[in-house]
Amino acid sequence: MGHQPKNHIMSVFFHKIPEGSNTIVCKSSVASTETVTVDTVDGPKQVQARVQTNLQFGLLCLVDIDPRDLKLKPNQELKGFKMSGNFVEDRNSKNEDGTPKMTTLQWVTPA
Repeated sequence: MGHQPKNHIMSVFFHKIPEGSNTIVCKSSVASTETVTVDTVDGPKQVQARVQTNLQFGLLCLVDIDPRDLKLKPNQELKGFKMSGNFVEDRNSKNEDGTPKMTTLQWVTPA
């Protein structure tokens, strides 16, 4: 089991609801940006660059509501939920022994 985390990520934030899905894609932190100057043929240009962090994505499945009805905002913290440490199975891919391969997504569960 190669993906076992050392500790569970406690805060989760709304990322998106995929088209045609009733699951909510969550993330472990909000991406930030930094202003950087890049030398171009037209001279220096200021651009925004994403500051990379060890970002974990997860899936939250609510069974009694369409998640779109929650009207979640981008990067909104979803209090009361956490990354579970249990990875989502890839339904379309199997290991050589026939067991399902794991994705890099974790299930998001109540904290």
